[in-house]
Amino acid sequence: MGGKEGPDIRDLLKIDEFLHSALELDQALCRILTALTAGEGFGFNRALLLLRKGEYFEGEKWIGPVSHEDAARIWEELERKKITLQEMLEQCGEKRENVLSKKAKEIKIHYEKLQGYLERKVRIGEPEFFSEILGTREFAFLPLIGRENCTGIILADNIYSGKKIEEIDVNMLEFYGAIAGAVIERALLYTELRKEKERYEQAYRKMKELQESTRRVERLAALGEATAMIAHELRNPLVIIGGYTDYIMKKLEPGEKLQEKLKVIKRTVRRLELALMNLSGYLKDVSPGYRSLPLSSVIQDTLLILGPEMEKMEIEVEKEIPEGLTLWGDPELLRHVFLNLLKNAVEACGRGGRIRIWCEERENEFVVSVDDSGPGVKREDVEEIFKPFFSRKSSGLGLGLSIVKKIVDAHGGRIEVKESPLGGASFQVYLPKGGEDEENIAR
Repeated sequence: MGGKEGPDIRDLLKIDEFLHSALELDQALCRILTALTAGEGFGFNRALLLLRKGEYFEGEKWIGPVSHEDAARIWEELERKKITLQEMLEQCGEKRENVLSKKAKEIKIHYEKLQGYLERKVRIGEPEFFSEILGTREFAFLPLIGRENCTGIILADNIYSGKKIEEIDVNMLEFYGAIAGAVIERALLYTELRKEKERYEQAYRKMKELQESTRRVERLAALGEATAMIAHELRNPLVIIGGYTDYIMKKLEPGEKLQEKLKVIKRTVRRLELALMNLSGYLKDVSPGYRSLPLSSVIQDTLLILGPEMEKMEIEVEKEIPEGLTLWGDPELLRHVFLNLLKNAVEACGRGGRIRIWCEERENEFVVSVDDSGPGVKREDVEEIFKPFFSRKSSGLGLGLSIVKKIVDAHGGRIEVKESPLGGASFQVYLPKGGEDEENIAR
């Protein structure tokens, strides 16, 4: 701006206090240049700052009007609004990119071109090559010297007001240069320390992830040994139960009511055998045996198994599965998926709750969703819920959903958890449409 004789020592001390309160580099640079161009500060029309980056000084920020008309408008607005220097400096935290700062980014000068000028001294109109960049021969050249090196350069001019740079301006600028140099050096150090802190935090997170991964592998190994023992103890009784069930079914007349109960027992035995197989083979790859199967049949089988429990808990079940939808997948593995999801839904919504299972056919996939009226899944648990051993329940190993995800992944699909329209959780399984070419599904 024009008409200002520059700050006195008391003004500089106030400016110094504001500059040193800025830790972020961008905010510090903005405050340094704002103090140079503000009417209550040095009152220059424009101020350009270049930072030392290796062997070059590169333009970082340039503050001021872009034309005489722009200058008149800005000065009139500042006068009308009575904006103080303190208010201007406080606003420097707001990210704003102006036309001049964009031009500043194009400036890059090798330090050798400035040899002999990088000392604690203000020069007027030198080095001369800056006059081409600034568009005026009358400018102040101010090196910013830190404790050891020159950290940057400030160029200030009065291109619009035409005010001459006086000797008093030079003396105060040299004092100001020492302040600005120290502020920039501290801001650069703060930036480096923050980056170092982020590096340490990232390394710490990776270390924690590695520790967690190691613990998970150890737990899976222990689980594998325990499961092998349990599977050995349970497999024979299950074979006997299944065998006797088949024997009794053959002895009964077709259509007898007991036939349906025995079918449920047979399916349950098969499900337990599958669960043991999946659990004992959790560390191994799941290899689906693909075949064409009606989706409604898979869902109906799982509902039959859980039917008595749902009826006992007075749970209302809505089923919206269109007839004729055919999946290409492993029937036993997919039954295990939906049985797990439905069992979780029953436990989540409790007595008198609601469950809705629906399917939607899309261009390249089927979406099967199990919705419940329970409490839902906490936001912080969404990323963890499909990991092995994660559970908010008081009982169980926390392997159910991780096995579900493994089976769905093996089918080339994906599973997501969202908010349900019923108020609880919505587990949505996306399965690709397939055909007779098994390799296209399993790739």
